[in-house]
Amino acid sequence: MREFRPVTAPPGRLVRLGLVLDPRNKPKETMRIAQMAERAGLQSLWVNDRLVTSDGMVRMEAWTMLSVAAMYTSRIRVGAMFAAGLRRPQALAAMVGSMDTVVDGRLELGVATGWYEREYEGLGLPFPDADTRIEEMGRFARTLHTLIQGEPIVEGGPALGVFSPQPGGPPLTLEARDRRQISLGVELADSILLPTRPISEIQAMIEMAREVSSDAGRDPATLGFAVQLPVSVGRTNAESDVRVEIDDLMAQMDTKTIGVHGDLEHCQDIMIELAHLGIGEVRCILPNVPDIDDVIAQLTATAVGTTEVLKPGAPRSEAPAPPSGWGGPAQPPTDRATSAQK
Repeated sequence: MREFRPVTAPPGRLVRLGLVLDPRNKPKETMRIAQMAERAGLQSLWVNDRLVTSDGMVRMEAWTMLSVAAMYTSRIRVGAMFAAGLRRPQALAAMVGSMDTVVDGRLELGVATGWYEREYEGLGLPFPDADTRIEEMGRFARTLHTLIQGEPIVEGGPALGVFSPQPGGPPLTLEARDRRQISLGVELADSILLPTRPISEIQAMIEMAREVSSDAGRDPATLGFAVQLPVSVGRTNAESDVRVEIDDLMAQMDTKTIGVHGDLEHCQDIMIELAHLGIGEVRCILPNVPDIDDVIAQLTATAVGTTEVLKPGAPRSEAPAPPSGWGGPAQPPTDRATSAQK
């Protein structure tokens, strides 16, 4: 029976903090940010595989960007979310196995459904309907996961020959936006990446996933949950607002409604709530600003703590008991005290 490896918070942290690398950055800046994230104590770096951009601007290709980040770090986990249908899983599996060997088993994988029609058009591919794209995601994930474990796709067939050094291959995350995708995640994945939504909707999807997992005979405790959110942390709300306004793409996201936005205390409140829902990892889309060093430093503070100690809506620490007699009526001085005053 397969041993699942759900994403979980490291000791002393509410969630595992991941940083989604910005493909607008040049290689040297990507290298610098990756090293900074590792030094600051973040646990993962992620890239989203987008081959065609909505604004037509130049971006660094996802696998190349991940390679840059991986080669200039030594401890932090590195992962990529690949859109099924836009790459061949057989060729990708060889790339994954090779990369995972080079980075000493730090690689993680994710699979998502393709959703952007212009990407398919740009590659000369037909754009399937939603049901077909979900089926394609399942086939893609099965093929990729089989090959990176060193197994043949068909019984008696040849193995790839380049596979992951991690037992069972790199941990696998599947994106899930509805019940059908959740069912695929329960069948195939270690963890599910939930869509960027308000917390109430995230909670409903987690409850649905646990129900589907139980119905399928999988222990819900073996299913991890991650979410990708826009994040802008500041010492004040004004600082958080300005950082969003500086970044044109970030300004288009509804960060205040669906993200982690505000001062340190408010952002930690959101992390506490997400952790108690069962989120094991928050993948953070940060504003692309000159003081990104400070942004990352403040981000790390939001995840400090554990769910056993920090509860939603509770004070950070209990106030000490007042001294004996505190707040009671004043007592008349004793004869001894009166003599001393004389």
